[in-house]
Amino acid sequence: MAPSASSAPAAPRELVSGLLALLEAGISPWRRPWDPTRGPQARLFSGRPYRGANPALLYLGQQLLGAPLPWWCSRAEARVHGLVPRRGSEGIPLLRTLGQGGAVRPLLVFNVADLRGPSLPDWRAQRRRQLAQGAGTRQQRWAAAAAVLAAGPVPVPLGCGSDGPNDRPGHELPLARWIQAVIGPSSQPRETLVAELGALLLGERLRIGSTGPPAAADLGAWIDLLAPTPSLFDQLLAEACWAADLIAPERSPGSPGACCRA
Repeated sequence: MAPSASSAPAAPRELVSGLLALLEAGISPWRRPWDPTRGPQARLFSGRPYRGANPALLYLGQQLLGAPLPWWCSRAEARVHGLVPRRGSEGIPLLRTLGQGGAVRPLLVFNVADLRGPSLPDWRAQRRRQLAQGAGTRQQRWAAAAAVLAAGPVPVPLGCGSDGPNDRPGHELPLARWIQAVIGPSSQPRETLVAELGALLLGERLRIGSTGPPAAADLGAWIDLLAPTPSLFDQLLAEACWAADLIAPERSPGSPGACCRA
């Protein structure tokens, strides 16, 4: 079963419009060096990273908001800890999967830059301490990904092969061929945008960044791809998440809500 748009966070039209504006300005919101003092896109209070395709939405939101730190919380979480979003602040909508049935519910989160309250400096300091204590996990993540890549062929998740006689469920295919089977006929703008999103998701999981501007031709092609059908972005997020799960899985690809987990 190929990933569908329903298995990724549904990006609101405002977010996709903001993405198109960034691309027209020559900016990809997913190109950034890794900063261990800021860490991944994460919850402010627990420090737990956001998962699935949500980090791609949060990096986009962070760029649009001009927020320096990738730390977020919901309005309810802020209230519990004596904080409130400032008046007029804009939240970033994510989707999370609830329970084993895979029911999806929207969740609006606010960046730490938009929070107000006397306890905010303490929570910022605690988040920095959490980052310092977790610095040693980077090598473990690198080792896990290196083990997958060194194994060569990547197992195709059940039902995700193409229709060839040897592509039975569970049959091992090279990663590139699996991605082509999922995405369908070759479409370079689509494939390069999935690669851009997938690289961001892998970077979040492995704690690495990507620098250097994308090719101007790619930016223009992505605009041409998304402008007529903004909803296509949801499908591309799902495809990028499934591809990332083959290298550094968060849970078994194909499980309920695999690309829609907060």
